[in-house]
Amino acid sequence: MDTAEIYVKQIKKAFLFLKKQLRDQSPTEFQFMEKQREIDSALRFAINPVTREPYYYSMKRFPLSLVKTYEFFCKQTKLDPSYEVQQEFEKIGMGVYLSVEEYRKKIKREVKELLVFLKERGDTVVLVTKGAKIPQRKKIKALRRAGLMKHVSFYRIVKDKSAKTFRDLKRRLTVKSKKRRFYSVGNEYSSDIETAIEAGCFGIWIPAKSASFWEKGKLGKIEEARNKERSNRYRNLLEIKEKYRFLSNA
Repeated sequence: MDTAEIYVKQIKKAFLFLKKQLRDQSPTEFQFMEKQREIDSALRFAINPVTREPYYYSMKRFPLSLVKTYEFFCKQTKLDPSYEVQQEFEKIGMGVYLSVEEYRKKIKREVKELLVFLKERGDTVVLVTKGAKIPQRKKIKALRRAGLMKHVSFYRIVKDKSAKTFRDLKRRLTVKSKKRRFYSVGNEYSSDIETAIEAGCFGIWIPAKSASFWEKGKLGKIEEARNKERSNRYRNLLEIKEKYRFLSNA
């Protein structure tokens, strides 16, 4: 399930709310987006003063990035941040975390068709999802409710995806299977594909529909730099099924 669009929706909502607060001193949507992304990236390795651990993909990080983005533009316009407004930005940020049923509705139709196809061919499917445990477990529950987890051998919830994540999975799967080909499918090139390639996997990159919002012209640069010998770029999940015989020889 592609949940990137949920983040896009809440970022746009946060921008419109900021525009109401700052009026003619408000930044453009692009400026707001770029600053939010910069702050959010910095928070990834920042230490949470409560847990004394990095935020990584915890539930606190995204809402806090919106609050801090608001504070940044307040400082730029020489306005004092309002506590009530900060609380509203935090509420908007928490809106990215859905209920199990809402996550179930986000599951793409082609997921089942591809999972059944792969299972019939004896492939082992492993789900690796990164982020805070509560929303990730809800996503797993949504997939189970949709009857899809029976096609998945096992799953892992990780704080972040690294080459070590994929190496560890390869070691486990190599013990259970004689097959030596490993593929990583995902919509984020850096965490789903690049790190997997580093671990010796073949990457299948399917950029999310909302990628144009996040990247703003960077998709071309990613494609230019993409390791084309060790990865393919596809339009959707069903293209894996269509080109399966070529992948078997990758």
